[in-house]
Amino acid sequence: MAKDDIRLLELAIESLENKRSSIEEEIADLRSRLRKGSSKGRAAALRSTAKGGKKRRRRRMSAATRRALSESMKKRWAEKKRGRK
Repeated sequence: MAKDDIRLLELAIESLENKRSSIEEEIADLRSRLRKGSSKGRAAALRSTAKGGKKRRRRRMSAATRRALSESMKKRWAEKKRGRK
């Protein structure tokens, strides 16, 4: 390998190592920010607003709806199990 090629590769490695160290610093900063507000809701809110979207609201199910959904799923699984036998 020519001296010029070796020097070019050394410079490329040095540049990439500098970029890697700056990326690792940014990752450490983000992780520390996440730990400060460690609740899952806050992390999700940060992710959603970082993408430019609005904060999503979780839809709540009433007890009756939850019960009906549970019964229908139990019925479906029972039918599926019966189909296998």
